[in-house]
Amino acid sequence: MTDAQQFPPGWYADPDNPSVHRWWNGTAWTEARQPANPAPAAPANAAPAAPASAAPAAPAAYPPYQQAPAAYSSAPSAYPSYPSAAPAPVRRDIPTDTPWIWLVVFVPLLSIVPLFFLDWNGFLEAAVLDPNGSASAEWVGSFTGATLLLTLLGYLVIAAQIVFAYLDWRALRARGIDKPFHWAWIFFTLVISNGVYVIGRGVVLRRQTGKGLGPVWAWIAVSVGTLIIGVVFASYLLNQLFALAAIYDSPMAP
Repeated sequence: MTDAQQFPPGWYADPDNPSVHRWWNGTAWTEARQPANPAPAAPANAAPAAPASAAPAAPAAYPPYQQAPAAYSSAPSAYPSYPSAAPAPVRRDIPTDTPWIWLVVFVPLLSIVPLFFLDWNGFLEAAVLDPNGSASAEWVGSFTGATLLLTLLGYLVIAAQIVFAYLDWRALRARGIDKPFHWAWIFFTLVISNGVYVIGRGVVLRRQTGKGLGPVWAWIAVSVGTLIIGVVFASYLLNQLFALAAIYDSPMAP
């Protein structure tokens, strides 16, 4: 091998037993060995002859230097960290409000408007003041029919919100929003409310455009307002019921 011929003949540490020196004749190891104590250098023209019976063998490795080279400098404790990818620029030029998101926020109000057109006083009077129950049965039947109509209206409102959410999602994609909040989250309206889609949409748009929380605040206002109206309406019905019960229990009651 060409690299092996770079080492001149001499005594080197035996690759099989580093505790002794072995003679390298310039091309191959010989069987001549001696203790590892320093020994006078062999004459250039008088190399010890290898035993006749031993065939020269290729070295297991290139003969080591008689003096080990200086150690390489230690590796750094850690590789330098590469700079992280720059965040995507905020696209403030993209409008985030669509007519569809406002319909998603406000269309649920349609399901509670008919409640104010029912004759609750007549139903309560028939239920409390009618001793025979004939008028009460008539009002209960009417009230049941109105309840079914309100339930149907509620499902129509949910279906409309699903359509509006899909149109809103498609409009945001057309405007350049990268992966807007998926419209399928509006199906949580069936079990929780439409707030899952409205809030998720606002968070994604806030991250990409720095705006888009207007519908979220509007949804919060609608939710709080609906809760207040429900509490006031329930209090009114209870007061009417207690007043009718007091009339029924009075001695002047028929």
